[in-house]
Amino acid sequence: MVDKKELKEERNKIDQIDDQILDLLQQRKQVVQDVLKRKVEKQLPVFVARREHEKTDVFREKAKSRGL
Repeated sequence: MVDKKELKEERNKIDQIDDQILDLLQQRKQVVQDVLKRKVEKQLPVFVARREHEKTDVFREKAKSRGL
């Protein structure tokens, strides 16, 4: 059986990973906003369906290869 100290340590690791995920999502959001701003300034299409499909396919494959 797992003792309480071990369990607490593992939960702390999970909490740290959760914080890292949130930090990365925040960074990603900022980059997306920067790209959007540039696209608007240059009058480029904001949404490109082909790129969206390609990114989704690659993302799914990467997730699958990681067992997610």
